[in-house]
Amino acid sequence: MHDRSLQDVRRKFVRLMRFDPPPVSIPGPGRADPGFDRWLAARFSPEEIQAVFRLEWEYGERALAEWLAEIELEAGMRSAATH
Repeated sequence: MHDRSLQDVRRKFVRLMRFDPPPVSIPGPGRADPGFDRWLAARFSPEEIQAVFRLEWEYGERALAEWLAEIELEAGMRSAATH
C-alpha cells in the first residue's frame, strides 16, 4: 500500500510541477523553505504528505532529496546533466 500511495503522490507531484510549480525551487538536503512547505500543504492531502514523510523516515533525507530531484527531472524542471 505504501509503494502505491507514494507512486500516486509522485504522479501528482510531476503534474503539479508542470502546471502549477512552486514559487521557489525544491529545497535540497538539510534545507527548508517555508514557501515550498506552504505550496506543498495547499496542494497535497495530509495522507499524501505523510507518505512523503514516511519515505524520508524509512530511507533518509538523501533518498527524499533524490526522489524530489527525479520528480523535477521528469517534470522537465531540471536537466539530466544537473541530476
